[in-house]
Amino acid sequence: MLLTGKAFVWFKSRAYVAANLSWNVLKQDLHSSFRPADHNRLARTKLDQCRMTNPGSVNEYIAEFNARLHSCENVSTEEALHRFEQGLHSELAVLTFQHRYATLAEAQSGAQAAGLAWK
Repeated sequence: MLLTGKAFVWFKSRAYVAANLSWNVLKQDLHSSFRPADHNRLARTKLDQCRMTNPGSVNEYIAEFNARLHSCENVSTEEALHRFEQGLHSELAVLTFQHRYATLAEAQSGAQAAGLAWK
């Protein structure tokens, strides 16, 4: 077992060893027991602060944006698109916004293509 300290005591107290437990249930219980109460607010603040600083780093921005997005709970497609476009370099954001993409994946692919053409 790799758990130590408080996590080990927590795990033992819930008798997970004897239960046939799914990873998702265990993960949810871990989050509710150990994440800060304001985790989602903090994650959304970090997402708001995600910005593309270098025009040539579209892939880096997408990777960072996705990592921060997955830390947030209940982000709609529309909100994810808006936040993604807000973080793009201004000239690239204009090119991407003009296409009115319906999904985040489309917007990210479009930003990659526009970034290649823009260099």
